[in-house]
Amino acid sequence: MDPSPLVAVVDDDASVRKALARICRFAGFRVQLFDSSESYLNANVVDDVDFLILDIHLPGKSGLELQAELGTGDRHFPVLFITAFEDEIARELAIARGAIDFLGKPLEAKRVLEAIRLALSEN
Repeated sequence: MDPSPLVAVVDDDASVRKALARICRFAGFRVQLFDSSESYLNANVVDDVDFLILDIHLPGKSGLELQAELGTGDRHFPVLFITAFEDEIARELAIARGAIDFLGKPLEAKRVLEAIRLALSEN
């Protein structure tokens, strides 16, 4: 039997990471949590990830910078951006680069799960 899809969450707020982990695990997904773009890249899980939840504002490399870096290789998986700050320019750039959605915090579990399920059903 194939393992359930792996969702990676990259957010510098521990409470957001924990909440998203609970939501995703409850829905049957495997989850790995990271507090920065660098910790995500250093974990060597990029090729195993089926879906990425990515905060825009991170210490070090921003979410948009990570998205751009990931888009340069053969890695193609859906990205959902999350943010506590309304930023229409960042939203437009993220969507133009292929993000499936751009949600503001506080997050609604239903919308997060809808985005994941829709994206995974299309891949």
